[in-house]
Amino acid sequence: MIKEFSHKTKSQAMGRAIVIVFLFILVELFQARKQLTKINKTLQE
Repeated sequence: MIKEFSHKTKSQAMGRAIVIVFLFILVELFQARKQLTKINKTLQE
């Protein structure tokens, strides 16, 4: 029972970590895209 519980919490923590990393990557990509559009506008002017 205790082993099962610890395994469950471990997998939950793992899932949470994966979600956090995924969100972090999304934010990074979004900011990088904004930077790219800014650079493109500067180049076009």
